[in-house]
Amino acid sequence: MNALLARLAGLDQTYLISYDVHESSPLEALETETDAPLMDAEEATPYLAAAVAANVLSAAEGDLIKAIMAGRDLMSAMGDNLALKRRLKSEFGGDVAAYVEEFSQRMARFVVEAAGRP
Repeated sequence: MNALLARLAGLDQTYLISYDVHESSPLEALETETDAPLMDAEEATPYLAAAVAANVLSAAEGDLIKAIMAGRDLMSAMGDNLALKRRLKSEFGGDVAAYVEEFSQRMARFVVEAAGRP
């Protein structure tokens, strides 16, 4: 879910860094960490419904995620909901990335707790 929202918010940009191929890179010494597989819409739907029922997400936020899972882009889905637009403006100063980050963190914590994972 975090990766999905990050992609929609444009936070998953790739940066190219130039370096001499003859020099060893400190990044080579780091182990590569693979991301856990993302949930598909079918797997995420029960967590989404439970998060709305537990008031982790508002009904409007639940509708936003459903719209995104149905293929709509974030801004058009958000534009349909006045409550979300007000919250974005008043609590996050219009910063969509900050809102998506906060939203993602709430949802990720809920999913981890609901799944009983460490």
